[in-house]
Amino acid sequence: HLKKPKIAAFEPASTVTQPNAPVMIDLEVSDPKGETVEIHFDEGGAQVYEQAGAWYVMAEKPLTYTVTVFAVNEHFLISEKSFTIRVEK
Repeated sequence: HLKKPKIAAFEPASTVTQPNAPVMIDLEVSDPKGETVEIHFDEGGAQVYEQAGAWYVMAEKPLTYTVTVFAVNEHFLISEKSFTIRVEK
């Protein structure tokens, strides 16, 4: 019985930020059978990056961005989770 990867958490530390101000993302992904999980992002016009083992989101323009994470296991089963973040001047 194949199971999808689990996205236990995908939340920004704050849902409102300033232009070019990175916001840390709480991201916890695992696979029920301990298999390898690849992570991909639909950044929605923002920028998602990893630095020193932590994930961040950042955007230049004042807009609302929807960021989605996709967790894919070895059987190509996909889980996804999204959040929105608003950039204000």
